[in-house]
Amino acid sequence: MDSEKIPGKISELLKIIDKLLGPDGCPWDKEQTLRTMVKNLIEETYELADSIRKNDPKLIIEELGDLQFIILFLGKLAQRQYQMGLSLSIESIIEKLIRRHPHVFGEATVSNSAQVLENWEKIKSTERKGKGPLSGVPSALPNLIKAFRIGEKLERIKETPMPQSDPIEVLKKALDSENKEEFGKGLYLLVQKARKLGMDADEALYIITEELRETYS
Repeated sequence: MDSEKIPGKISELLKIIDKLLGPDGCPWDKEQTLRTMVKNLIEETYELADSIRKNDPKLIIEELGDLQFIILFLGKLAQRQYQMGLSLSIESIIEKLIRRHPHVFGEATVSNSAQVLENWEKIKSTERKGKGPLSGVPSALPNLIKAFRIGEKLERIKETPMPQSDPIEVLKKALDSENKEEFGKGLYLLVQKARKLGMDADEALYIITEELRETYS
C-alpha cells in the first residue's frame, strides 16, 4: 500500500533537506528564513490550488510534492530558529484533530456535517481563551475568501455584523456616491448572498478571470 511507503519517503526527503541546509549544501537554501519563505509558501499553495481546479492529476502530484517540500523545509527552519523538534508540530496537529473530532475519537454523537461544524466552533471557542470567533482568520487571506470565511463563521454562532440589506442596492448607492467603504460593504453582502445560495464568489470570479486570461494570453 502507498501509505506503507510514506514514512520512508518522508525520511528520505528530510535527509535531502538536511543536506541542502548543511555545510556543503545549497547557498540559497542556507540563506533562507521562515520570513523569506512566506512568498514561496503562498505561491506553491496557489499553484496546487490551480492544478486542482484544472483537474490535472499529474500536475496535482507534482504540486503536492512541491508543497510538501516547502512544509518540511519550513519545519527544519523553525527547528533551527526556535530549537524545537520538528515532531512537535506533528504532535500538535494530532492532538488538535483528536480533540476537535469527539464524534470520531470520543463519545460525542452527530447526525450531520452541520452538527460537526457547530461542535467544532464550540471546541475552538474554549481553545481561544477569550479571543473572538474570527481571531483565527488570517489577515493575509485573499479578501473574497476572507469575506466568505468570516460570514461562514459568524453564521455558525448566529451573529449578524451588519444589516441584511440588498447587496445590489448597497453597491448602486456606493457607486453613485463613490464611497469605497460602502462599496466594500456591498461586496461583503454579495459574497454572503452567494454563499447562502451555495456559490463561492472567489470560485466564480476565478472562472471568469481564467476565461479572460486564456482568451488574451
